[in-house]
Amino acid sequence: MKFSRTKNIEKLLESLQKEELYLKALKQDIQDKKVFMGLRDNSIDFYYGGSKIYSYSKNNFLSHRKFCINADIKDEYINQDTLNSINIITCPIQNYKLIKDNAKKYAGIEDQGISNLFNQDYFSKKDIFLLDIEIAFYDKDSKDRVDILLYDNKDQILKFIEAKDFTNKELWAEKNTQPKVVEQIKRYNDRLLDSDYCNNILNEYKKYITILNNFFELEINEPKEIIKKTSLYMFGFDENQKIKISKLLKDDNSLKNINYYFNGNAKKTNVEILFNKS
Repeated sequence: MKFSRTKNIEKLLESLQKEELYLKALKQDIQDKKVFMGLRDNSIDFYYGGSKIYSYSKNNFLSHRKFCINADIKDEYINQDTLNSINIITCPIQNYKLIKDNAKKYAGIEDQGISNLFNQDYFSKKDIFLLDIEIAFYDKDSKDRVDILLYDNKDQILKFIEAKDFTNKELWAEKNTQPKVVEQIKRYNDRLLDSDYCNNILNEYKKYITILNNFFELEINEPKEIIKKTSLYMFGFDENQKIKISKLLKDDNSLKNINYYFNGNAKKTNVEILFNKS
């Protein structure tokens, strides 16, 4: 099954530029590096604070219903009096900030960590930046999603990275056995080592970058190479938890043949260091 990322995107972007929600809200946040825009086959996704706040397809914006409730609800279960105070947000432009605030509340811990990379993208004109997230690798038997795609614009190299929070069970296994994340990364690498599939990915991201250049009036270079090994990025741990990392991941070679970068504080992760040290 071929890798695809740009089907019907140019038509959608042409339509997007006429949308009031994009023109009056999303556009500025994208340029201010607060909202990340990802191109998908037949849709455009917008991410904020670890959540996908909108998806644009068939000339229509979609948002999760839980982001569109106007109420300050702290408890998982609500009583009848609280129900009477709930309102559905009917004007997404006027209530754009409220939708973003709601979306941030529901973000998963790993998605929050990845979102810290959003403010270092192509608008900053750095050599290395976040190009894409949630990249689907399909084959006849499985569907995997790689978390992060970084791009070295100077050397024109793409690099895939899987992100895990310290609490993710796929990181951990009994001593001297490999955790599930190793098999996960191996599946990604098998796809990248398939020359036809890898060339397919490269060609799709050439189109991806051409579309970004045209839409945002950028001058990103065309990629020439993909690193064939997916790296592991782990975050969300403190000094005491480093002992567990050393004992169960490093010292017993659980991550043998896997490149990795660990940083407890995801807010302090720099994309250039992540690219070069993982």
